[in-house]
Amino acid sequence: MQSYFTDSMMNLLRRALLPVVIGLISNTMVARADLEDEYNVQQLASFERAQFVDEGSSLTRYHLLKNGDIYIIGPSPWAYKDSPISARTLTIRIGNLNETNRTSGNTCYYGNNFACAVNIVITETEYKIKDCKLYKYQRQQYTRGGEFGKIEMKHLATCREGFSQRSK
Repeated sequence: MQSYFTDSMMNLLRRALLPVVIGLISNTMVARADLEDEYNVQQLASFERAQFVDEGSSLTRYHLLKNGDIYIIGPSPWAYKDSPISARTLTIRIGNLNETNRTSGNTCYYGNNFACAVNIVITETEYKIKDCKLYKYQRQQYTRGGEFGKIEMKHLATCREGFSQRSK
């Protein structure tokens, strides 16, 4: 049987897709096991107790827990105006101060083709606190060519008045 792919193309596909498939399987299994723990921790993060406020929107706050988890708490785009306040806010874990988060995907934005499907992008994200300000650092690496992108820093929030940067 004749293959449409050369051996080098097949090797490239294996090298590019195998880590992604393994990552998806392991991430799914970990996510299922941690949902109850995540729910319990999420209950500790609240809008009222959040230590950081987004300077661009006083409706968005960041809560830092003792284990280093960072939650963003803000208005839900899906809530009705007359909903109870608890239903109008979203609480989402965005990262941890003590770890680097790595995610991967491809560069296919407008349909799939071989060139973009094998160009896997790995994004590294870290969060840091300096002078009572919360920062997000991010860099992308393209597996095709092994190029690293420029590291970007974004100021997310500042300590709220009367709160310290200590986790609660």
